[in-house]
Amino acid sequence: MKKTLDSFEVIFVSGVIGFFDIIILFELRITRILTKIYKNILTITQKKGAVMRKDIKLYVPKLDEMEYRQIFLLQPGTMDYNKGYEINHENYHKDTGCIDFPKSQWESWYHLWVNNKPNCFYAYIKRTEDSQFMGEVNIHYNQECEWYEMGIVIEEKYRGKGYSTDALRLLLKVAFEEYNANGVHNNFEYSKHTAIKAHIDSGFRIIDHNEGNVDVYISRTQYFDHISRSA
Repeated sequence: MKKTLDSFEVIFVSGVIGFFDIIILFELRITRILTKIYKNILTITQKKGAVMRKDIKLYVPKLDEMEYRQIFLLQPGTMDYNKGYEINHENYHKDTGCIDFPKSQWESWYHLWVNNKPNCFYAYIKRTEDSQFMGEVNIHYNQECEWYEMGIVIEEKYRGKGYSTDALRLLLKVAFEEYNANGVHNNFEYSKHTAIKAHIDSGFRIIDHNEGNVDVYISRTQYFDHISRSA
């Protein structure tokens, strides 16, 4: 014989079901509110980041603006990456990585590196909002490998803010769209994880790593594929 629920049991069961419905609706509402808050925070963070990182350009300096390079080459914090090597250079300080750049050497260095197309390209990284110089980038042609070697230095106080990735992208634009490069190569310590990430985010690929160093490279085809995907 099928058992039927009396009125008390029906009321009790209905009450329990209604209670859980309320809990589920409450949880859904809380989830939606938290999701909205998270999205708003993420949007604000991204916008702040864009303002902080995207306001740079590459600036080709004049000869009398070489003083900035002279200054940052003597900053131990900025040049720390360069210390401890056996470099045959009279102005190199092995203990700090700093390099003397006296005014007497500016002109010869300038004519070798600046506006020497297609052999070399050199520029300061410049923040547009206040015209502040923040570091340097360069490329020079490697005839043996038929690619361009590159370099980038960001002043210590500007590191960790995404400037290096944007500067790399601007440098690659010059290399491939103005200098018609077949490829761009860089080599640095494998322990520099931030540098590796910045290069990979800019389209580079790791082609070799040994003895604590890593080689990264981006070909002409890879560059245009990367910018088309990023558009």
